[in-house]
Amino acid sequence: MTSPTPPAGARPILVTQGDPCGIGPECIVKAFARGRLGAAVVIGDVGVLRRACAAAGLVLPVATIDSVA
Repeated sequence: MTSPTPPAGARPILVTQGDPCGIGPECIVKAFARGRLGAAVVIGDVGVLRRACAAAGLVLPVATIDSVA
């Protein structure tokens, strides 16, 4: 999942999902939904993050990134 496009020249911050069995994924998706992560890119398991979104009642874009290009 990614936030809105960062300003030109800005580098995104990478945030890990944390323990897939813990509260990390849900905390991350809630913070992302509230705009607290800015232009961050969340790194983690797509299925775990989608389940965290569902558990939090959120609809967020979660996708696999195959290339940084």
